[in-house]
Amino acid sequence: MLNDVTHAALNFNIAYIHVRTYTTHTNIHIRIPRIHAHTRTHTHKYAHIYNTYTYAHTYTCRHTHTRAYARMYEYMCAHTYTYARTMHTYTHIHTHIHVYAHTHIHMHTHIRMHIHTCAHT
Repeated sequence: MLNDVTHAALNFNIAYIHVRTYTTHTNIHIRIPRIHAHTRTHTHKYAHIYNTYTYAHTYTCRHTHTRAYARMYEYMCAHTYTYARTMHTYTHIHTHIHVYAHTHIHMHTHIRMHIHTCAHT
C-alpha cells in the first residue's frame, strides 16, 4: 500500500510554504511571490490508485492580476466678459482637473499534473 501523505499548505503575503511529510522523507516547497501585487488561489486535487502504486497529483493555480492606472490632466481656461453698458471687462480664470482611471483585471488558469509510479519489490 502506498505511503500515507501528510501535507500542509500555508499561504502568506511574503511566501508560499508547502510541506509534505512521507514515511521516508519530507518535501518542503517554498515559493516567493513576484514583486507586483497579486492574489493566488490554489486548488489541490489528489487521485490515488493504491493497487498499481501510481498516484497523480493535479493542482490548479489561478492567478488574478489587477492593475490600476490613474492619470490626471490639468488645464486652465480664461474667459473674458465685456459689458456693453459700462464697457467694463472682466476676466475669469479657472482650472479644470480631469482624472482618468482605468482598471485592468487579467485572470488566467493553468493546470499541472504530476504522475508518479513506484515499483513494488
